[in-house]
Amino acid sequence: MKSPNGKKADYAAYTIGPFGSGFIQAGEFTVQRWETADVNKVRFRLWDTKKNDWCGRVAIFGCWIAMWNLV
Repeated sequence: MKSPNGKKADYAAYTIGPFGSGFIQAGEFTVQRWETADVNKVRFRLWDTKKNDWCGRVAIFGCWIAMWNLV
């Protein structure tokens, strides 16, 4: 993604889709916006609400959106 105004995104969100094959969904997961400091990058992480810990690398599907205020 590329910032249209040279500033970081004003809003960014990620929605979890179905988990990849071979992944055992043992917990309930939420998505946390992890980093928005870079103007051309937004990072998210998965949080396991049953283990109260960050998830490692997992193959998931999902949708993301980022918005910039151009005013």
